[in-house]
Amino acid sequence: MGLCFLWNRAGLMRRLRWSDGLELVGTGGAAAGSLTFMAGVPDQETLNRPKPFSEVSNGRKLYYCGKPGSSQSVKISDNLLLGISVIGVVKAMNVGIRNGVDASLLACIINMSPGRCWSTDTDNPVPWGHEERTSDRGYEGGFGVKLIVKDLGLAVSAAHESKSKVSIGAMALLLYNQKPACVASGEVRDKDFSIVFKWLNDKSQRY
Repeated sequence: MGLCFLWNRAGLMRRLRWSDGLELVGTGGAAAGSLTFMAGVPDQETLNRPKPFSEVSNGRKLYYCGKPGSSQSVKISDNLLLGISVIGVVKAMNVGIRNGVDASLLACIINMSPGRCWSTDTDNPVPWGHEERTSDRGYEGGFGVKLIVKDLGLAVSAAHESKSKVSIGAMALLLYNQKPACVASGEVRDKDFSIVFKWLNDKSQRY
């Protein structure tokens, strides 16, 4: 992100206008066409030229995030939260399951409680026979482990640049970087990152 801001500064010195645009969506949203677009531009005037972002976004949600690089800040902040929350869901589900609670019942009750989040009600990392979730498809498709590792690495770097504390995010990055004994490490990198359930549920180790 620091590079984005440098590019913007260099462009302004040469009377050039530079902008960045990103979409924020999961793989399910991409398939459904429910995209959210974010734009980082010097000002509102730039937002509508040379080709309006609203036209590029094809009528989907469009947010002006601020100066160039800001849309990247939003995206990595969202993925930082997602990477951390999936680990929290895995931990909570694991405790309940190991204490005799049925996984689907536990998820159902959590989804009516304050702990509810996208990783509990939409794409729960615990498999129990729900074909629409990546966990019940053998963690195929979805957002790969290597991608969450990349984004968490970017988030940690951005936190250091802005002098933000990100200790939990750094711990999450370490967990996703582990080479689990219960899953072939050569295969796991392309699996959906919710496969972290497989090695955080490994009874031979404690985390």
